[in-house]
This record gives sequence, structure tokens and C-alpha cells, in this order.
Amino acid sequence: MAVAESQEVASLVPFLRTCPIVNLVPKLRSLLAGPDLPTDEDHASNQARNIQFELWLGATLWRVGVQVELAQPDLRCTIGEHIFLFACKRLFSVKRLTRRINEATDQLHRSLAHLPQGKSWGFIAISLSRVLSKTNRSEAIANPTEGLEQLASRIEALAQRRAK
Repeated sequence: MAVAESQEVASLVPFLRTCPIVNLVPKLRSLLAGPDLPTDEDHASNQARNIQFELWLGATLWRVGVQVELAQPDLRCTIGEHIFLFACKRLFSVKRLTRRINEATDQLHRSLAHLPQGKSWGFIAISLSRVLSKTNRSEAIANPTEGLEQLASRIEALAQRRAK
């Protein structure tokens, strides 16, 4: 797990170099202060991996040509005249899904209130990595088809558990 996470952080470096240092330093401090393993996380100490998810999404959007800023609620993206805000949430448990969506919605409403209507939108990005993982170890996946099948199966199982 540590190898996979460190590789992910290393892949963020090109994007991180584009971020103003004043916005980046607090995030990197929090990222480096977290527990070494996901099994050592609790609700009070999972901020490091939450931030890693924000930075991963920002880097992914940046790589496809979107202008990305580390700004409230988590990411502010600009495409032409349009502004897209992202509230990133990483679930620690399925039981908190509704609460996390409500928190993200409130964050987006506050941030969008200061932006022009019709040219700005808000999105909630939810990481399911913690709740979909069967183990806290990287898993071998033989090919993309197997990976997509495993992902679909776990999301379906999660949806079924949540529906109850």
C-alpha cells in the first residue's frame, strides 16, 4: 500500500509545480502528517488521504488541459468562461455518505453564491477507495476487463448495502 500511495503522490508532482506555494504548503503539510497505513486511520486522522484525493483529482483534470486551482471548496477549474467547483469527499464509512454529500452541498452553495450564475457549476467528487477495498493492500488485476468487473461488482454491493 505504501508503495502504491507514494507512486500516486509522485505522479502529482508536475501538477503541484503549477500551484501557488501559499495554497500548496498547508495541503502538503497535512498530506505528510497522516498515518502511514490506511488501517491506522480514524475519523480524526484521515485528512492526509482526503487531501491526497483532492490533489489526485486536480492533477487528473490538469493533465487533460483544465486550468485547476486549489481553492474553496477544494478545487476550482476554469474552462473558457466557465467555472467548475469541486467539493471532494473521501468516505471513511458508508454510514456517513449522506452526511458527506450534505457537507459538500453546503460548501458548494457557499462558494457558488459569489460566482456568476449560468457560468459556474458545482460538483461533488466522492472517493470510494476506502469503502470498496477488501484489503488494505494493492490488489493484482490481470487486465482492464477484470479490473472494471471487480469495480462494478463492489459498487453494486455497496449500493445494495446502502439501499437497505
